[in-house]
Amino acid sequence: MTAPIRIRFSLVAAVLFLVLGGLSIAAGALRPSSALLVLGVLLVLLGVLQLVGTAVVVAPDEVQVRNPLQMTVRRVAIGGLEDLRVEDSGLHHAVDGRKITGLGSFSARPSDVERLREAIRQELGAR
Repeated sequence: MTAPIRIRFSLVAAVLFLVLGGLSIAAGALRPSSALLVLGVLLVLLGVLQLVGTAVVVAPDEVQVRNPLQMTVRRVAIGGLEDLRVEDSGLHHAVDGRKITGLGSFSARPSDVERLREAIRQELGAR
């Protein structure tokens, strides 16, 4: 594995935040409420950040878990893809069995998770 594998945030969650934010902004504009307007702007911002951001980056030597602001909130050192397992809607460290992060359909894009599964299978098959 040369290039890092990037797992993006869920498209469903991003669209949900965008829709809720838009509805909140509309309600705040119809009924002058600064609290609804601020909430709507924050929800739209969160939706956009999730739409374009990366939730997990699997590099050759570590896994980085990121928040929507793209700050790394957790790093786990690995020796390669053979140290990882994707099971029970989560990414687990195969050496000690601890869960690194959740990869459910509401937190990560299923196509990216499947790409990671396939890369792990190929790495295990090559050895």
